Amino acid sequence: MSEAKEKKSDTKPTPPSTTGGGGVGLYGGILQFLIYLICLALLIDMHLSSEAFLSQLDTTMLEFDGIRAADQQELNRLNQVLYETDEKVSEYEADIGRLSKAKVVLQKDLDDVTVNYQMKESQLKEILVNRQKLEDDCRTSIKSLKEEISSVQMGWRQEVSSMQMTQEETMSNMHGEIDRWQQEVANLQVTQEETISNMQGEIDGSNKIIEAHNARIEELEQERTRMMDDQLQLELRVQEQSIYFVNSTFGEGPHFVEFHVLFPPMEIFDDQEMNGLFVVEVAPIDVMPHSVHIFLELIQSEFYVGKTFNLSFRHIVGLSTHTDDELKLKGTAFREYNETFPHKMWTVGLMGKAPVSGPSFYISMVDNTRNNHGDPCIGGIIHGFDTIEMIHSMPETDHELDSPIMITSTRFISLDEVKVLVSAE
Repeated sequence: MSEAKEKKSDTKPTPPSTTGGGGVGLYGGILQFLIYLICLALLIDMHLSSEAFLSQLDTTMLEFDGIRAADQQELNRLNQVLYETDEKVSEYEADIGRLSKAKVVLQKDLDDVTVNYQMKESQLKEILVNRQKLEDDCRTSIKSLKEEISSVQMGWRQEVSSMQMTQEETMSNMHGEIDRWQQEVANLQVTQEETISNMQGEIDGSNKIIEAHNARIEELEQERTRMMDDQLQLELRVQEQSIYFVNSTFGEGPHFVEFHVLFPPMEIFDDQEMNGLFVVEVAPIDVMPHSVHIFLELIQSEFYVGKTFNLSFRHIVGLSTHTDDELKLKGTAFREYNETFPHKMWTVGLMGKAPVSGPSFYISMVDNTRNNHGDPCIGGIIHGFDTIEMIHSMPETDHELDSPIMITSTRFISLDEVKVLVSAE
């Protein structure tokens, strides 16, 4: 129509000629007018045809939009189906995760019960490997499914149907594996319960044995306590008898014993024998009654005469009889000790094997309160310290004197005699 208007605007009517030939001009004008009308009719027809075509085109586009909306609706439905499928897969994966955690807990319990489940553990590991493989296959299938859906424009119905069938088969296989695994777990639980029941029976039996042993131990402890009480009472009676015997035989004290010793010929003595002596003040009778009693009896019987000082250590010098029979016959009935009379320097203590002590004795050259705790301490040196130091300085090999020092005599002396000896120093 625009072209027609342009043509109409370009076509100008020719004015009538004023000269001759006016008829021709009139016909020419009419002809142009007719042509103009024809063109106008053609343009109107073309315009009407164009509107009909556009109307038909709009109708076609509406139909196409309807078809496209239907296709979009179907595609949305398929996406919803796929979403629901993904949710089901997620639920299956969550179920598999929970089952995996349950398996770990059960496996730990089974490991704690006994190592006999190693074979079952191996089977469970194989099941887990298969389950992992199935999970991987499922994830791969789902990923492939999503990629195919996004890339396919034509034939989506057949593809989706095929993939749904594949997914259903995979899920069916997974359900079968899960059911089998759950059955295995149930069997293991039954076995575990039986094992625990058997172990509980054994534990109950062991507990009964332990209870019987504990009862027996308690009886023995009671018997031991009773025997210790009896022993303590016996020791007290022995101490009372010792006090009575010492007071009636040797007097109430204090008691003093003089030892005479003989040093062998040595270069320091001009190769001459040398005599020495030392005095022991015996412990109070009420402090060490039994040990003092035995020591005084040994002095009275001259048991130590002829015996020798033969031991020398950094902390003691000692006289050891080396005879078990003498330990049994001349030693104490029990090891007597009093915290108020410890082994200070220059004290005299009885040595021996528990539970008896003596008749061997030693003299402490240092404070042996901690070293010799438990040995009976029966007195202390009050005179003749130089004699003891000389014995301690004698040559020795492996703590035994090369030349033992013999005791030549022992005797009880009075307090007045002690005063005379001490005043003469």
